[in-house]
Amino acid sequence: MRQKVALAGALVHDPRLIILDEPLTGLDALSARHVKGLLQERVRSGCTVIMTTHILEVAERMADRIGVIASGRLVAEGTLAELRQQNGQNDTSLEDMFIALVDTRGGRGMSAAADLAWFARHEIRLAWREWLAMMTGGRRGAEARHHRR
Repeated sequence: MRQKVALAGALVHDPRLIILDEPLTGLDALSARHVKGLLQERVRSGCTVIMTTHILEVAERMADRIGVIASGRLVAEGTLAELRQQNGQNDTSLEDMFIALVDTRGGRGMSAAADLAWFARHEIRLAWREWLAMMTGGRRGAEARHHRR
């Protein structure tokens, strides 16, 4: 129930940027499906959604762009097709690809799963810049600080 209330609070004001950490954790199957549908609807309407998840199947089905973080470092980023092509694994699941990436680049095997987060790194920067420009009317630096007063 707490997760549902937190999600409702985050979405009620119709933000253009939504950042969610493990939004499906603790939800029953029906609620999780509703949340996934709602997030996909928000993306179709032009909203940016950045979501972390340890559930690789969710990332595989929902994400337009995927970033793999292992041991605090971004080890891969792109669309699912781009990641498959970059790693020479055209017909593999995201889970298999993650394990291969972590084994060859992270060197820690499955223990790196605890470090996994999915997000589009450059999209965060772009979304942050867009939000900052929107909040400051496009002003930067001292001009933006002066405008807020």
